[in-house]
Amino acid sequence: IARGSALHQPKTFAYLFTRRVGEANVPATHSDDLPFVFGSLEQPSFMPHPAATPADRKLSANVRQAWRRFAETGDPNGPGLTAWPQYNRATDPYLEIGVPQRSGTAFRKPQLDVLEKFYSQ
Repeated sequence: IARGSALHQPKTFAYLFTRRVGEANVPATHSDDLPFVFGSLEQPSFMPHPAATPADRKLSANVRQAWRRFAETGDPNGPGLTAWPQYNRATDPYLEIGVPQRSGTAFRKPQLDVLEKFYSQ
């Protein structure tokens, strides 16, 4: 999605979410980011999860601040936030949103290159 979006919108930012509420050693799955984005870590969910940890609450506050900045300014970066690289098709940068947060490049690039080639035909 970032590859296509960046063709039309230079202010594109990609992320990989790798944290589950209360479970540091279990890979995140689809929609595990939602309690962090909406600050609902302590709320019941259709997918039961353990109690939120202090690290979860800190990550949630950071994610919500970045999302808010992005909505207000078109850029999720700001004071106190982990640097989130602007997307660039040449290097495929992204922010890994987990504990810790860190930048990366070319996540699953070979697989995405095949898909892009297939769907562009």
